Amino acid sequence: DIYMASAIQSLWVMIGTLLFILLVAGYLFFRYAKTFTSPIVEISDIMEQTAKGNLFLRSDFSSKNEMGLLSKNLNQMLDELVSTYKEVEDKNEELMATEEELRHNYERLASSQEELASSKKRIEQLAFTDQLSLLHNRLAYTLAIEDTINNPTITGFTLVQMDVDSFMRVNYSLGQTFGDQVLRHIGQRLSTTTNDTTQLFHLTGDEFAFILINNNVEALVSSWIEDLYALFKEPITINNKQLFLTMSIGVSLWPNDANSTESLVQAAETAMFEAKKQGKSIAIFYKKVLYENLLRRDEVETILRNSITENRLYMVYQPQHDAKSHKLVSFESLIRMKGNNDVLVSPNEFIPIAEDSGLIIEIGKWVINNVLSTMRTWLENGKIFSNICVNISALQLKQPNFVDWIIKTTNDYGIKPSQLELEVTESVLLDLSSNDELTI
Repeated sequence: DIYMASAIQSLWVMIGTLLFILLVAGYLFFRYAKTFTSPIVEISDIMEQTAKGNLFLRSDFSSKNEMGLLSKNLNQMLDELVSTYKEVEDKNEELMATEEELRHNYERLASSQEELASSKKRIEQLAFTDQLSLLHNRLAYTLAIEDTINNPTITGFTLVQMDVDSFMRVNYSLGQTFGDQVLRHIGQRLSTTTNDTTQLFHLTGDEFAFILINNNVEALVSSWIEDLYALFKEPITINNKQLFLTMSIGVSLWPNDANSTESLVQAAETAMFEAKKQGKSIAIFYKKVLYENLLRRDEVETILRNSITENRLYMVYQPQHDAKSHKLVSFESLIRMKGNNDVLVSPNEFIPIAEDSGLIIEIGKWVINNVLSTMRTWLENGKIFSNICVNISALQLKQPNFVDWIIKTTNDYGIKPSQLELEVTESVLLDLSSNDELTI
């Protein structure tokens, strides 16, 4: 029994010792294990918080083993992450600022494009629109003709150019402001005839034009012009003043009369000039002879401009005798002109051109001086006659100092004014206004 009790007691001692060893070993193992798990838990928690956006947590664990190295590397990684995050954040702010600047620039660009489009439209409007009537102008007219010629679907068209007859009298008598109102009113009336195939243009002050698309048949154009003239049978009333206006019209047909823009416009203008020449308020269709006449007129005008300096002018004198006594009474002076190759140009041809161009003033003075010089020579040589007759133009009579000039010039040559007879036609006298006076 003693041995048994002693054995049991030893057993409990051993068991107690073993439990104590186990507890101590467990505790030591727990402490030892904690040296591994604590940094792992801490690192895991830091990683979890970092994943949620908290980049400012750091591991406090430090040791010389692998866990310490891991903790140190984690802290370095977080530091670099924070630094990178700051760089990214800075870049993001720069990108946002750049985006804002780009958006602002885009808005400015869009606004500039709108302004550019508006300016372009305004420039085109100024370039192609007459600012008085707001109709298409001469530039638009030229481009429209070119486009029509180059359009393969159009087989023919007509230019109708018109000029308001004697419109300058409206400006002179009623003022330019009133004249501008009249032109606007004319444009409004003419606009009532436009459609998809009839285009209207305001070329210059009192000149308008139409392009009639797919209409180059003379009979149809004539009918259309009659309707156009009908628009102006009623007077134009502005500020309680009534005006009856007429138009001189020139017409050219494509491709019958010309095959280019310039020649087609020239043909219409030539026909319009002929319409005004023939009495106004009529329409003339271009014919080749009209152009040839215009070329001849330009040729004669060129000769006239150089006629005095090139000695192309000379005078002939037709004696006038008394019917009963057959004695010499006077002379009628007649002007003559040599053209190219010394071919004589008829006075009936060159005098109207001289009047239209205004050259008659200079030529008229040359005639008076030439006649007076001849008269003095004849008188000094003993030739007996009473006077010499000289034909003068209405334009000369309208010169404000014409009478004074005649008196001075006759005195300079020692000729009595009564010895110089000035001859004018009845039409010239009727052309003078009631305020014009002729006293010699």
